[in-house]
Amino acid sequence: MEFRLSKGHFLGLFCAVVWGATFISTKVLLEYLSPLQILFSRFLLGYIALWCLYPHRSPKYGRKAQLLFALAGFLGTFLYFLMENVALQHTTASNVGVLVSLAPLFTAAVSKLENPKLTLSLQFFVGAVLSFVGVLLIVFGDNMSLVINPLGDTLALGAAFVWALYSIVLNKLSVYKAPILVSTRTIFGYGLIFIVAGVLYADDFPGSEILLKTEVWSNLIFLGFIACAARYSMWTMAVETIGPDRTALYLYLVPVICLVCSYLILGENLTAWSAAGTF
Repeated sequence: MEFRLSKGHFLGLFCAVVWGATFISTKVLLEYLSPLQILFSRFLLGYIALWCLYPHRSPKYGRKAQLLFALAGFLGTFLYFLMENVALQHTTASNVGVLVSLAPLFTAAVSKLENPKLTLSLQFFVGAVLSFVGVLLIVFGDNMSLVINPLGDTLALGAAFVWALYSIVLNKLSVYKAPILVSTRTIFGYGLIFIVAGVLYADDFPGSEILLKTEVWSNLIFLGFIACAARYSMWTMAVETIGPDRTALYLYLVPVICLVCSYLILGENLTAWSAAGTF
């Protein structure tokens, strides 16, 4: 049991580190591709990678399970990343990373609404207050060096709530005991349906000449194979091992990683307020 819990925490940590780096990678890609083009490319690569890792047909599930898989695909692949990518067009990568880290609070709140018997400890409320203070310090602490964009920041906050819903749906899917690669691939499959529908509607397929650029294909490989196929599989495994609430807590590390990467790679401003808020 102790090894199983340690494994779950390691997986949550890995996901947080990769997640923090994805904001920077996506910010770079937005110079060349639209949000829908990035979504389509990365999840298509992730879906192909999962088929290569597990080249077998999925077991047959009932209608209720398929609806949950479809809901997970809509929330966790299409809606979350569409909101996140559009947010990155209107605000800084560090702002998005910080605001998305509020997902643990939303996850706990949704869990409480779903299960009124769930007990939230004093430590949870202390942590919640500290988290909000940290976000306020980063977003509003130094208006002279940080540009606030209500649209981008609101979309990032909405993405955090969507991810909380996705984690709850994942927890419901765990009762079906589907292999991790199968469940992740099924979620990606449903997500791609929504993504392709959006791409067709907007007539927004990526051009081959752009995809051949080194900074484009290298970041798409990272987002598709590592941030999608690997991270989603590990996140699902972590949720099944230690639960959605504990797994979501690792998202508090995302702004730390994102702020450091934003400073080192994108040259975004790192102020004393940002450091204090992240701490």
